[in-house]
This record gives sequence, C-alpha cells and structure tokens, in this order.
Amino acid sequence: MEVQVLSFALRRFPFQGLAWLAGGVLLLGLARLLPADGLGLALRLAVAAGLVLLLPGALVVARLGAPAAVGAAAAAVLAWSLAILLAALAVTFIVEGSLTLTLALVGAIALAFALVPGRPASRRPVRADAIAAAAVAGGGAVFAVAVWLAAGPLQGDALFHAARARKLAELPALESLRALSEFPDGGVHPGYALPLWHGVLALVGRLAGVDVTDVVLNLPAVLTPLALVLAYAAGTALFGGWSGGVATAAAQVGVIELAGAHVTSFKLLSLPVAASLLLLVPALLALVFSFVARGDRRLLLPVGAAALALAVVHPTYAVFIGLPVAGFLVVRTAVARGSDEPRRIALALATLVGSAGAYLLWLLPFANDTAAYTPAERRRAQELVYYADRLDFSGDSFRLDPGMLLSGGVVAAVALIAVPLALLAWRARWAAYVLGGTLPVLAVALLLLRDQNRMPRQILSEQHPVHDHGGK
Repeated sequence: MEVQVLSFALRRFPFQGLAWLAGGVLLLGLARLLPADGLGLALRLAVAAGLVLLLPGALVVARLGAPAAVGAAAAAVLAWSLAILLAALAVTFIVEGSLTLTLALVGAIALAFALVPGRPASRRPVRADAIAAAAVAGGGAVFAVAVWLAAGPLQGDALFHAARARKLAELPALESLRALSEFPDGGVHPGYALPLWHGVLALVGRLAGVDVTDVVLNLPAVLTPLALVLAYAAGTALFGGWSGGVATAAAQVGVIELAGAHVTSFKLLSLPVAASLLLLVPALLALVFSFVARGDRRLLLPVGAAALALAVVHPTYAVFIGLPVAGFLVVRTAVARGSDEPRRIALALATLVGSAGAYLLWLLPFANDTAAYTPAERRRAQELVYYADRLDFSGDSFRLDPGMLLSGGVVAAVALIAVPLALLAWRARWAAYVLGGTLPVLAVALLLLRDQNRMPRQILSEQHPVHDHGGK
C-alpha cells in the first residue's frame, strides 16, 4: 500500500522522492538514538532493513507504475531493491572498493530514481485487498514476537554466513570474489559467489549501527511480516482474490512453523536458504501469477529481477522453481487453449529462465572448479552418509525418502491429500498450478537415481543405518 501512496505522490509532485529519502535518513537517525537491545534493536533493524530492501525498489516501482495489487507491488519493490544492491556490489568488486562504496552507490541510484521525471499511470489498490494485506502484515508482526523470542546463539550454517557478512562489512577493500572465502587460499564458493544476501546483512548492520551477529540473530523477526505479505501476494494472484492470499499466508505459517520446534525456518530468515524460500520464491511467484492474470508486460521486468536475485542468493532454487512453472505451462496449455494465459506463462518462464540462466552460465566455471561438483568416490560416499536419514535406498539406487514430503507437518500432509481435488476444478488457474507444479516435483524427488559404483554402498552399510527396500 505504501508503494501506491508513493507512486501517487510522485505523480503529483515530481521531486517528492527526495522527501521520502530524507525522511528515511531522518527516521534512521532517530532510531539510532535508541538503545541497541530489546525494542530499540528491533526498531533499528526495521528502519535499516526498510532502507535496504524496500525504499530503493519503491522509488523504481513508483516511477515505472505500481501494480494495483498491494502484494504484487511489494514483490516488485523487493526484486528491484535487490537488483540495485546487486549492481552496486558488482561495481564494488570490479573497482576493489569497500562496503562504503556499495552503500554510496545504492544511495546514488535511489537518488537518481527519485529525481527522474515522469508521471506513470498507477491504479489505486482495491480496498479489500489493502485491508487484507494490512491484516496479514499485522498478524505477521504478532508472529514476529515468537520469532524474536526463538532467536538463540549462532550455530551451524549461521556461523558460516555471519562470518561472510562480517568480512564484507569490515574488509577495507574487496579485491576479488575470493576475499570472502573461508580459507586464505580458498576458491570462490559457487553457492554464494556474489554475496548478495550477505551484502543485505552487512548493510543493515552498518545502517543500524549494530554488530553483524545481532543482525543474523534478530533480523528474521523483522522480516517475518514481509515474508507473510509476499505469501499473501502469491496466493492473491494465483487464486484471484484476497481470501486466497490470506489462506496462502496462513498455510505458509502452518507448514514452516509445524515443521519443527521453535518456529524453525522463520527464525532463520537472515540466512540465504530461508530468505530464498520465504521471501524470494513467493515474490517471484507473485509476479509471475500477476503477469499471467493481467498480462501487463511491465511486470516482466521485476520477474527478471526477482529470478536473478533468487539465482544469486541460492542458485539451485532458481532451477527448482522452474519445474512447477513449467508444469503450470503444460497443464494450462492443455485446458485453456482459447485463452492467452499459456502464452503469458511461456513469456514469464522464458524471462525467469533467461535471467537466472545468464547468471548460472557465468557461475558454471566456478562450480566446475569445486570438488563438490564432481566428487571423488569417497567424497560421494561421505555425502551419502551425511544425508542417509533423508534418502531411501533400493539396491544400488537411491531417492528422497517419501517421509520427507511430510516434514512440513499436518498442513503439508493435508495439502498432498488435497492435490487430487484440483481435478474437480481443472479449468481454474490455481488447479493448473497445483497439478502442474506438484507432479513434476514429486517425480524428481521420488525418482530412483542409479549409483554406478558399490563402494559408497559398502561404506553406508558400515557407517550408517539406512532405509533399504531392495530385498522387499
């Protein structure tokens, strides 16, 4: 809703964007006067996160014309903000600058968009949509309290990501992509070659005036309302109404929260994996579904930006998200031949694949240089041992343990049981996505992969109990 307000203001007053930038800086200054703990820390992080993840993109969206749907506007704002930060980081590494240069470049780009003249047409949001989105955000703020209380000491992958963000924040010069490596002579980590999300963490810490550790621990609570609004956005665009969006946001909480103790993935929102699943994937799907529903080609630009951001933050998820969208295209083509929707889905999929694929092609040489990309026999066996409790073995083949599909708890189980019900509404857009998205994902997850050598199998038998149905 703020995006539509900003767009309206910019149409009435061409340089109103300057006031928004000045207001953001002033608000940050006031927040910095608060203590760096408790509520003061939360407000510091909220304002800093807004300046990094929302304001730059909001200025872009306001100039290009904000979508009428509140959720789609929020998704576009996030996509453009991350695209701006990615460009600033790329320049920083090229000229061997520091995070200070990155911050200056983001500010300069935001200022440029604030000064760009233009009065794009922008429709007012539907009242019911705006109220529903505000209610979801309010519910997210309440749920964020639980996420805040669930924050604990850094452990596991959080230590790895906090270390990379700290290097990004404190190194006087980022001489190359290897500057953030775990070891002095280490190569580029292919999963985080361009440290986009680590840049978010470092910039939020810099603006908020708090340590990176506090950002990693407490930023998830601040981002929780945004995550639920983006889930609402995807549901609203797919089901064609605010009620579907509210149901989608509620289901997101159910699947993630019930997947384990202590609000699991929501408290990990500061890490690239959870940020991709709970922020970037819903934002990308919201933009894709909005384009399919409305056919506004201006939405293809943020679709490309969101796909690129997802590929940079977590490359494999950009590949995985292509599966359900491709299945969506196949089913919709079969059941909606007289509609323009199949062509729109194809355009959105092409934009997604082209944007993410360009980055993955650039990344390929780095991946080829890593041992994990083409693991030796013993390394492969060690990896199978590590993931043995998630795999189902049959002879010399393995696949994902079907029980993992229910790791989301009762909500995930009900969702899987309800998939066949989509056949009753096979002409609906949402049914095409449910059927086209679920079937290829299940096929890939449950397909048996042949293991050509026996050595990993022997090591597994010696070191780890596995699910073996080969004798049945």
